[in-house]
Amino acid sequence: MKLSGEIYDYFIILILVIVTNIGLASRYLSPGLKLGPDPTLYFETAKTIAQRETFVEQFGFDIGAIMAPGFSFLLAGVIKIFGDSVANIFYLNILLHILTALFLFDLLYSLTTQLFAWLFSLWILFYYQIWKMNFLVMMEISTIFFLVLLIYFIYKYIKSNKFGYLLILSIVFGLLIFINNRFIFHFFILLLILGIYSYFNNTIKYKDLLIIGIVVFIVLLPWHIRQYIVYSKLVLFAPGRTEIIQSSFRSSESDEKMGADKILAYEEYLKEFGTIAGMTESRMASIREAFTIDKYNKMTAKFQRKYSKNINKYISRLVNFWKIWQFDFSFKPGGYANIIPPARPITNLVNIAFLTPMFLFFAVGLLYCIRKNQIYIQIICIFVLSHWLLHILVHYIPRYRLPILPLIFVVSWYGIFELSKKIFPKKENEELLKY
Repeated sequence: MKLSGEIYDYFIILILVIVTNIGLASRYLSPGLKLGPDPTLYFETAKTIAQRETFVEQFGFDIGAIMAPGFSFLLAGVIKIFGDSVANIFYLNILLHILTALFLFDLLYSLTTQLFAWLFSLWILFYYQIWKMNFLVMMEISTIFFLVLLIYFIYKYIKSNKFGYLLILSIVFGLLIFINNRFIFHFFILLLILGIYSYFNNTIKYKDLLIIGIVVFIVLLPWHIRQYIVYSKLVLFAPGRTEIIQSSFRSSESDEKMGADKILAYEEYLKEFGTIAGMTESRMASIREAFTIDKYNKMTAKFQRKYSKNINKYISRLVNFWKIWQFDFSFKPGGYANIIPPARPITNLVNIAFLTPMFLFFAVGLLYCIRKNQIYIQIICIFVLSHWLLHILVHYIPRYRLPILPLIFVVSWYGIFELSKKIFPKKENEELLKY
């Protein structure tokens, strides 16, 4: 596989990512860091798998009860080789961060120029809201890596039409779904749209889509056979996951009031803030001080009024997916009674500076890829819009947006690149784009 850039480009990126993670570790890595509920679930499941067991003692259920534990299987491999220290998971995340950065640079170099590849790489590197996840036992970094690997090999296949790349991207797609089950939705949306597209354009062939579907099916089949044997019925990855999806589409009167009925007492929210993963003691103390009983009463009253209509939960998710800042306390989007505390001032500043132009130029990139019939960028846009649609329909929290942000950045920088060719005169443009 031939690299698009020079070898020194990749070496410098490697060093920059390592230095960045040293800086992030000094801020987010703490010896006394407690694992939150989700990280504990992933880690304990991984330790169970590493011991060749199937029953997670700490939680009292089977490893396949909640979701397909692809992420925990990945962690189990690390535990089996290097031991069950949480630090080993962080080293894995940093390694995946390095590989992600290298693949993205190579991809942007192929799509644009060396200059734009470097601007993109620095932009996404300095947006630390993604990479602070390196120091949490969460699936976001693994999801980002497999998603970037997938779009990388999709590009390689479209450019070369080689069967080997088609096979690799199909296997990676299956692994991505096993790691993060919600990407089964993206898979079906992508196949559907590309199937329609192939009717009008032979760039994507029906037989290729069939091969992708078959390989993904084969990759996921062993898990589904296992689940059928254990639970004696067909389930969508796991009984718990199936129930969550089904409950998201219920529209009965009792379901419309579900969020209001689950509002916690004031004191319970104060305790809940202490369970947020990665939260320092000083940060928790300042949040508890700001969350007054008066604020609680106003928020809960407004919450009950807002979600008396079922449609508002979908509107809430639609809007919050593109939300950039968090200046005050708010309930989670979609009628869930959990409360999100205000972000730190520096976090809001970074989000405004980095996400505002990306969200604006994403629309530019979308328009250009349609106008120029750039099928590859259109595929990336399908992933982004599928992610948005999925989280309009089902449960959404801000963390769920993180895995798709690198793809939004790719489309945005493609839009900036195409726009630059229109803004600069031809001669100046040639000077700019030759780097």
